Amino acid sequence: ANGFSCSRNRGGIFADWQARAQTGAGPIDLTLVEAGARLAADVERASLGPIRTQGWGGRAVFVEASRVGGGGPGGPDPVGAAARARLARISEQLSADTVSLLLALCIEGETLAGLAQRFGLSEGAMRVNARDALRALSRVDASGIGADARHH
Repeated sequence: ANGFSCSRNRGGIFADWQARAQTGAGPIDLTLVEAGARLAADVERASLGPIRTQGWGGRAVFVEASRVGGGGPGGPDPVGAAARARLARISEQLSADTVSLLLALCIEGETLAGLAQRFGLSEGAMRVNARDALRALSRVDASGIGADARHH
């Protein structure tokens, strides 16, 4: 794992799954926990809050919250730029609903009941959708590993 813990947000179902996966007793495995933790870390590294906005065509896109261009007093930020590139790839490859669910799950620390209410599903259906969203995120991560390595 990368050391990021969603428990610093509000806890929620992802933090519970993360703790249970450490012992092998959870509904998701460590690969999916790591994908969610990477998303949260990328959002943090890109100087983003849990923010998304509608782009052209109705797709959810990530928007930089505090700075434009990834620079700052110290100049360009290659770590932030790589994180922003991964977030852009996620926005391009996953549906707006999946991105919204992942943000609520991994960044906002929403509870299962809160997710179910927010997305209008039963808790059982929400559990399945959350796992599926993490699987999709993991696939996007896996598809971009080579591209990310070339940018460093």
